[in-house]
Amino acid sequence: MRAFDSFLLELKRRHVYRVAVAYAAIGWLLTQVITQVLPVFELPLWVQRLAVLIVLAGFPVALLVAWSYELGPAGLRRDARDGAGHGRFRRIDFAILGLVVLSIALTAVLWRAQTFLPQGPKAAAAAISGAGTKSIAVLPFENLSPDRDNAYFADGMQEQILTQLTRLSGLKTISRTSTEKYASHPEDVKTIGQQLGVSNVLEGSVQKSGNQARISLQLIDTDTDAQVWADTYDRSLDNVFSVESDVAAKVADALQVTLLPQEKRQLAKAPTHNAYAYQALLRGEAAQQRADVSWKQPDIDAAVSAYQEAVAADPQFALAWARLGYAYAWTVNFVPSADARTMAAKSKAAFGEALALNPHLPEAHVAAGFYHEWAENDDLAAQAEFKQALALNPRDANAQLALADTEYHLGRLDDANAAYERAVSLDPRNVLALQGLAWLEGERHQYAAADRNLLKALDVNYHAGLTWGMRDYQAWLSTGSGAAQLAMIMAAPPDVRAIPTHLVDHAMALYRSHDYAAALPLFVASRGSAYSEQQLCAWQADTQWQLGQRDQAAAKYQHCVDLILADTDHESHAYESARLGWAYVRLGRKQEAEREGRRAVAILPISKNWEGGADMLMALAKIEAQLGHADKAVPILDALVSTDHGGTVTIATVRTDVDYDPIRDTPGFKQLLQRYASVHY
Repeated sequence: MRAFDSFLLELKRRHVYRVAVAYAAIGWLLTQVITQVLPVFELPLWVQRLAVLIVLAGFPVALLVAWSYELGPAGLRRDARDGAGHGRFRRIDFAILGLVVLSIALTAVLWRAQTFLPQGPKAAAAAISGAGTKSIAVLPFENLSPDRDNAYFADGMQEQILTQLTRLSGLKTISRTSTEKYASHPEDVKTIGQQLGVSNVLEGSVQKSGNQARISLQLIDTDTDAQVWADTYDRSLDNVFSVESDVAAKVADALQVTLLPQEKRQLAKAPTHNAYAYQALLRGEAAQQRADVSWKQPDIDAAVSAYQEAVAADPQFALAWARLGYAYAWTVNFVPSADARTMAAKSKAAFGEALALNPHLPEAHVAAGFYHEWAENDDLAAQAEFKQALALNPRDANAQLALADTEYHLGRLDDANAAYERAVSLDPRNVLALQGLAWLEGERHQYAAADRNLLKALDVNYHAGLTWGMRDYQAWLSTGSGAAQLAMIMAAPPDVRAIPTHLVDHAMALYRSHDYAAALPLFVASRGSAYSEQQLCAWQADTQWQLGQRDQAAAKYQHCVDLILADTDHESHAYESARLGWAYVRLGRKQEAEREGRRAVAILPISKNWEGGADMLMALAKIEAQLGHADKAVPILDALVSTDHGGTVTIATVRTDVDYDPIRDTPGFKQLLQRYASVHY
């Protein structure tokens, strides 16, 4: 016992304790730096492990040196067995203590960053902006099934595998929308890699026959065209649930993507163990994909029916409940003939069931977000749900684009811009994402930048009617020239110009060019456009008014009033109040006109909807202008043109819009134009 005590005293005298503590602190610090910094340079995993082993191996060496040598003024020398230098070593004690505190603090920071950031918006932005070689696009899977009706199985498997890959924080993935145009086994993967900004593509083929399925996959390096990984899964449909998780894990391993503990747990969970429910989900996903493109009721009806079968077969199938909730909400927004209240109630019940089964399911929060946006017009509630979905899965392109839209509606333009850019990064060939970014740029009067993004959208789909419509409308906003709008319309391909909505746009361009005689027949003949009957009625009446056909115009305005009042709920709709006010002012019903204009602003203020609120203010300004109230109209216009509302009204349109003619010669209006005389877009 006395010998052991003596040994401990000797360890203390030789400062072995101090060296041990100092090395432990420094070694731990080095280990944290190695494991956090080396992955940034994408060095192989064995390099990281070797570096950590070297740090560990140095510990006994440091103890041995501390026992045998002493660091003194003359440098490192054999221990002289003296006890001098207590003051110096006292300072070393404090230095060692500082190193320990620093290592603990840094470890806590790094642990927090690793644990929490991958699940939040900051990590999403970082991961999206650059994942280096750890990036992938999942190309459409080839359907090799003898029965062509089994094509849904290939589409559904692609979607499910992609969904699993998007949940891996260390891997950049590209949304299906941007990959759907490519072949299943393209010859030129390098070009695809350049177009999508990825270093790898996953190709696949699916063959389903009876109760058996063969899923063949290969991971290709887009730079070298080399096969990185490949596998074939022969499964019965009773045992196919885990394929997508297994594929995600093997792709991650092949690309040396480190999986976080929660990601490993997520991959280990099968969404259902009911074969029929799983197949019904895949059928629903395929039908929903068709509906997203066609906007046709038979496609969404097929999706709803399939999801209903899935939850009937497995009531615990949270993902199917979530997708059913989304499909119902989709119906509210895109199927005019649907019973909106019934569909909204069903949507709420379905995604509520999903959240009850799994509160951390991203798809359930996405469905809830779209319910709030489409069924309740509650962008704040929708924003919260989309943020929650992205916290759980930062690479959900659908949620990212939806969040961008809600941020824009709420007037948070900087946040909206960042969200749109992330959406484009996740889904670079998504026309809706490019359109959203372009529209936001238009709000900020950045029309040249907006048109560049619209041209990118046309590069994806040259015959996209909405993209051409945005181009011609922004031509009007940026110049105030109906001729400029008309020139953009005529630049569109013939099939786009023949779309009913574009025929109406053509009529509006003629109207703004003061060619009322040419505009009127197009308004009268309009059938099947995206514009409401009430809006078309007002434009036709306006054109007759400008042609001097005042009696016919008055009759048409009265017809517009009758159309609006036929809606028993019209008082709750801002746009209907604005149109009612406009018809009243032309009919000489001045007090009612001003009342309805102000009601529209109260129903839909800018604080609730950035674009819609600006529309209501502009409508009120036009009513006040028609009443000769320059003192009321000019401040509204000044507030709009001086801020980021370039998607609604600009000083260029104020200069030329005939609706402001009654106050054009007033001092206030002239001063407004003079203040912005040097402003051109």
